[in-house]
Amino acid sequence: MLALMFTVPGVASASGVLHSCTTSVDGHTASGQCEGGGSFRLLASCEDGSTARSSWLNFTNGIGKTKIRCRSNALEAWIEQR
Repeated sequence: MLALMFTVPGVASASGVLHSCTTSVDGHTASGQCEGGGSFRLLASCEDGSTARSSWLNFTNGIGKTKIRCRSNALEAWIEQR
């Protein structure tokens, strides 16, 4: 009998995967958080045309939260994963 084993790319343990990521903006401030584990940073487009970026946040088995500020009002925010 021949047994075949396949590896499925992108499948990892729950502790190494970011999920339930959310972002919000309020005035000059943008906030973001993810659950699980991994690395992410928060980016926001600002009313003056600039983009604000947080440093990379690395964490395992929990909730990672970060905030950034624009010089003008923050228009939208998003999470970038690595």
